[in-house]
Amino acid sequence: MVRSRLRPRCRVEWSTRDQELSKVESIFPGSRSSSSLGNTISQYFSAWQDVASDPSSMSARTALTEQASSLAMQINSDSTQLGMISSGDRQRGESADHVGQNNIATQIASLNGQIQRVTISGNNPKICWISVPSF
Repeated sequence: MVRSRLRPRCRVEWSTRDQELSKVESIFPGSRSSSSLGNTISQYFSAWQDVASDPSSMSARTALTEQASSLAMQINSDSTQLGMISSGDRQRGESADHVGQNNIATQIASLNGQIQRVTISGNNPKICWISVPSF
C-alpha cells in the first residue's frame, strides 16, 4: 500500500523535473543553432584567432569587439531567462507552502472545535488546546 502511494508522487515529481529541464533546454538550443551559446563562444574564440594571426588588422580587431559584445549579450539574455525560470519555481514553491500551511491550520481548527465540543458536553479531554497559527 505504501508503494502505491509513492509511485504517483514520484511520477508527478519526475514529470515536474522534466518540464523544468525542458524550460532550461529551450534557453540553450542545440550546438548547430546559430543563436546557441556554444556557437557564440566559438565565434568569439575564432575572432581571437583572427586577431592573433594578424594583430595589426583593424577589421579583425573590430570583429573581435563585436563578437565580445555579442557573447556578453547572449550570456546576459540566458542569465535573465534562467532567473525568470528560477523565480517562477520559487513562487510556485511558496504558493504550495502556503496551501500546505492553510491545510494544517484548517485541520488544527477542526481539532480545536472537536475538543471544545467534547469539553462542553461534560467530558474532560486530557490534552492541551492547540492554537491556530496565523500565516
